Amino acid sequence: MTVVEVNADVIALRGEFEVSEDERLAIIQADAAEFLPTAEGDADVVLRDGFDAVGIAPAFLDRDFYQAARRRLRPGGVLVANFAGPRGG
Repeated sequence: MTVVEVNADVIALRGEFEVSEDERLAIIQADAAEFLPTAEGDADVVLRDGFDAVGIAPAFLDRDFYQAARRRLRPGGVLVANFAGPRGG
């Protein structure tokens, strides 16, 4: 599993939940909208849960992100997206 998180403070919280990186988990600090189009490898599942201080991050309302996600998915793969909340800014 690869987790992409832009906020270093969120990544730092992993210790609170006893989450540690190993051969099964990689945590990458990056903007997922920039990371995904250049990522190597394919995925069975892409989970999009991206919000800024006011709502859904604008990059996740852009068609380019979803086209990049589709290219990363293996045949039969699934994109799961959380759209709860207002559009961000």
